[in-house]
Amino acid sequence: MSTRQTDERGIQKGVIPRLFGVLLIFVGTLDAMLSWRAAVALEYFYIFLVAAGLVFYVYGGIRRSQSTGKVAVDRDQVTAPSPRVKQYMFREGGDL
Repeated sequence: MSTRQTDERGIQKGVIPRLFGVLLIFVGTLDAMLSWRAAVALEYFYIFLVAAGLVFYVYGGIRRSQSTGKVAVDRDQVTAPSPRVKQYMFREGGDL
């Protein structure tokens, strides 16, 4: 059984704004790439589409987390990297 709440239509809360946000991001980036390919200056409308898509996506994520009552990543579920991962991170002298 799913613990997520659904509305009267059987749709989980926050799904529609997130899908709309993804659609706006996709259309904005596609239009921006096509205008870039055509050597036309990038218009602010495409940037606005992507920004509006991000806003809708975040709004949907907030509604989803409010309906479940918990955040997407729980602090108790996050584990420290394994020794092998630490060895790989510091092999080249990187400071992580």
